[in-house]
Amino acid sequence: MRERVLIRTLIAISLALLGVGIMVSDSAQSGRLLGDLLSVMVAVGLAATIVAARHYPDLPMTDALCAACLITALVTAPLASPTQVSLNDLVLFAIFGICQMGLGLVMFSAGVQLIPAAEAGLASVLETVLAPIWVWLAVGEVPGPLALIGGGVVMIAVLGHLVAERIDELRNRMARA
Repeated sequence: MRERVLIRTLIAISLALLGVGIMVSDSAQSGRLLGDLLSVMVAVGLAATIVAARHYPDLPMTDALCAACLITALVTAPLASPTQVSLNDLVLFAIFGICQMGLGLVMFSAGVQLIPAAEAGLASVLETVLAPIWVWLAVGEVPGPLALIGGGVVMIAVLGHLVAERIDELRNRMARA
């Protein structure tokens, strides 16, 4: 796509990857390696989506996301046990699917078409950090020390990148004034 990636963006991406690596580094010993490998597959799929959205800005991403969600539902339906879930939990799952996943993906795909792919990918890493925090707040499942350390590294990388970008914008405005 020939989008220029700034050195600070590459540094931030490298730090974020290091942070994620720290977060999942104990997976082999704890037996969660399969889940982490599936997460890597999801990340690769998200990266492909970001690149496609940037490369084909006229592509109706909402339609594509709806089709992807429908295909996912059809593929996973045989694995589901809806009768083992209470009606209350089923309603919560529906709200989660529509609001968090559906609206979140639609908004993300719209935003991806407006910013460079590398920066969109960097911003998406925040989900890796924020998900355990939401679980901690909602359910009380405390993240382990490596998850907290790695999450801190990711947050520093992303926030540092945003601050550096803002400083550059201010410098550019002052130079033009």
